Amino acid sequence: MNFKKTLLAVGLFLASTAAFAQEENTSAPYWFTGVQGGVQVYPLNGSLKDLWTPHYGIHVGRQVSDVFGMRLQALGYESKGLFEDNSILGEPGTYTKYKVWSAKWDVLLNVTQILFPHRTNKSFNWNVFLGAGATGAFDTPEYSDKVALYPGVGTQVEYLFTKNFGINLEVQANHKAMTLNSLDRGNQWQGVAFLGLTCHFGHAKAKKAEPVVVEPVYATRVDTVWYNDTEYKTRTVTQEFSCDDHFQIAKSEPVSESVVTKVTDFVKQYKNVAVSVTGYADKGTGTAEINQKLSQQRAEAVADALKAAGVSADIITVDWKGDTVQPFADNDANRAAIVKLTGETEEKYPVEIKKYRTEQVRYQVQ
Repeated sequence: MNFKKTLLAVGLFLASTAAFAQEENTSAPYWFTGVQGGVQVYPLNGSLKDLWTPHYGIHVGRQVSDVFGMRLQALGYESKGLFEDNSILGEPGTYTKYKVWSAKWDVLLNVTQILFPHRTNKSFNWNVFLGAGATGAFDTPEYSDKVALYPGVGTQVEYLFTKNFGINLEVQANHKAMTLNSLDRGNQWQGVAFLGLTCHFGHAKAKKAEPVVVEPVYATRVDTVWYNDTEYKTRTVTQEFSCDDHFQIAKSEPVSESVVTKVTDFVKQYKNVAVSVTGYADKGTGTAEINQKLSQQRAEAVADALKAAGVSADIITVDWKGDTVQPFADNDANRAAIVKLTGETEEKYPVEIKKYRTEQVRYQVQ
């Protein structure tokens, strides 16, 4: 395989290998590599139209920051120079063509980044570089043992058409020793023009922004809370009670102990008690005068029994109806004294009331 094909194969291999090492970041630092092809010429060493020769290069480098980078470049293939100049004799000069190699170390400066430090689109870059290297010949026995050091300068424009791949156009000016092609010419400037393909890889991972923890801010307010409450109030309630004491025909004795007990219990339980005792006689027996007297005796007998049991005489009223009033449908049942009682007691009853209270409420304001 000849040298031209070898350079091309190596460059393609480097580019394809680097493609598998891409990172997501497009900013420095990162590595880059590339292949280039073009022409070279020694413009002061004869007729330009006779001196153009093909030239190829490969390089690998490191972009240390968005502004500064460095690279190692290997380039060469053919060079051509004027060996003998017979123009004084009116004869054409003799040209010699030979194989050359160069290895050069360059320091790169990204001018675009200097001019536009805050740009976000970094697809276009203009670099200038300064370097030094060594050069020699091969496949030419009379020059193969000669190696010379040289300085060089140049500029390059690059356009990234994807995140990792781009094309570049480069021009170099290298001050090389002409002893490689003409023993008496000294050092002359060599011009090189390249068109190349560049691959960027191994970018430093972008630092993930730390999540911003926003502490919540709280404030306190006083809220009014309305609610229903139950209160109990006291009121006076009138209670009524009645009981009957029935007697035998023409009798007003004895008074029923059960009636006396019921009345005394009521008096003890309630306040402001009033006791009314009313006597009755049946219409079916006796005369009106007899029945009147008998109903009085029955009422007074019950009243006396209540007084004897401790009921105050001040609250007892006595009345009698004879046979003029028949409270019961059964004739015999009207031989009776009816005790009616009224009293007062206090009872509590619920009342719903609208109330409110204040509460301190803590709430988030942001």
